[in-house]
Amino acid sequence: MKPPAPETFEGQILALLPSLRRYSRSLVRSDSDSEDLLQDCVEKVLSRRAQWRGLNLRGWVLTIMTNLYRNQRRTIVRGNLVDIDGAVDVAAPETSADPLERSRLEDALERPVGRSPRRADARGHRGLHLPGSG
Repeated sequence: MKPPAPETFEGQILALLPSLRRYSRSLVRSDSDSEDLLQDCVEKVLSRRAQWRGLNLRGWVLTIMTNLYRNQRRTIVRGNLVDIDGAVDVAAPETSADPLERSRLEDALERPVGRSPRRADARGHRGLHLPGSG
């Protein structure tokens, strides 16, 4: 099979392959995953050829590769999430055996949301100490 002429769309994509390969490796940092990303990108570029407006082919292709990479990362992150109904099998971290830590935890649970812990003064009154107020 004869390679496409350099002035054709496919020829321009072939000319971009070395820089696309380097960019995909810089994104993924794995040779096999970077080749997968490169292949997905070239496939998408060829299938979306009609959407290219004829200006900056390299910028358009790099944008497609960047978006493919971000979408793959989002999919990986979402794959690690557990549905709340399915979380009954997920083990909770063991509570600390340290009595001071347990006391702090209980105080935090009893305190209204958004309120900071207050310290008792010599008379047992609780107040908020502001820096510079003496």
